[in-house]
Amino acid sequence: METSRSCQSCRNKALVPDNDTGNMVCTSCGVVQEFDNYQAHIGGITGPAGLSGSKSHEVRLLVEKITDAKYGQGNWFPVFVGACAYVVMRKDHKMLPIVEVSDLVGCDVYELGRMITRVVEFMDFKLPEFDIVNSFERAIKRCPSFGEVSEDVVKKMLQQGIFLVHCLIKWFVTTGRKPMPVVAAVLVFVGELNQVNVKMEDIAQELHVALATCRRRYKELLERLVQVARVLPWGKDVTVKNILKNAPCVIQYMEMKSMAKCSDKKQSFERLSVILMD
Repeated sequence: METSRSCQSCRNKALVPDNDTGNMVCTSCGVVQEFDNYQAHIGGITGPAGLSGSKSHEVRLLVEKITDAKYGQGNWFPVFVGACAYVVMRKDHKMLPIVEVSDLVGCDVYELGRMITRVVEFMDFKLPEFDIVNSFERAIKRCPSFGEVSEDVVKKMLQQGIFLVHCLIKWFVTTGRKPMPVVAAVLVFVGELNQVNVKMEDIAQELHVALATCRRRYKELLERLVQVARVLPWGKDVTVKNILKNAPCVIQYMEMKSMAKCSDKKQSFERLSVILMD
């Protein structure tokens, strides 16, 4: 089937897809259209670890709209397509981490970030805020470190992790910081909490984030949980070194506290303490 686009060489509108490569070929002059099959140039962003078929189509439409269907040449083009993919997903409130996209297209996050800004400004888009909770859910389902974990354990880790992420947001641990190291810290913590053999080094690599930053966020998470534990009857004995052992009770306390509707704080705490000590 011919398209309405013109050949880059002879300008005739006689382009058809090649059955083997997927690139568009002009039936008039025989020239293969450079960078037409953009999917082949960005490391599988439309594959299992990337976009669905419908989202891939949206990316193509955005690319065509911005370039007036003429595409482009040079190392910038895969970066441009990656930026369009990121924008399409963000507009639909779906997470495609910028570090993952930059790794796929072979550029640093700053170059990709600049290209994303140009796409957003050109189209006059307003992107929704980054959803760190959605990113955590996506990460725990996609990280190879959790590939062999049973469905029941993953479900439990999801519940614990989502609650902890919400707590970190409330505690302003995520404010003004890169979100993915926070996700990595929570992933490692809930993994350890459920006896899953997981390493911070592996998670950092799988999420394409700096290991040192992940370790700082992990330390902050432990310190926050220790602070919360101080109000419990045995809280004075809780430290960063033994917080994992006490974490189930601490998390349960936080969950119960968040649901408590009683205005009498003393009565509410006494009731929670009884529940925790059963």
